[in-house]
Amino acid sequence: MITGDNAKTARAIAAQIGIERSLPSASARQGSAVKALQPGTPRCFVGDGINDAPALAQADLGIAIGTGTDIAIEAGISCS
Repeated sequence: MITGDNAKTARAIAAQIGIERSLPSASARQGSAVKALQPGTPRCFVGDGINDAPALAQADLGIAIGTGTDIAIEAGISCS
């Protein structure tokens, strides 16, 4: 899980949903982190903010939350 949240929050959410690895405080480098994880395995990214647009576009499946910014919605698939 790549997130802009702090490490404590990232660990708590990851544990609740069964994710083994998390990269916290990654807002500025989300797009490059998704790219680094992609070889061999498709990656999905869910976001809602302008800082999420590069990662939404880089991911094999980008899902923008319907209440997010216009750029995020344009970079991913809008779900409202």
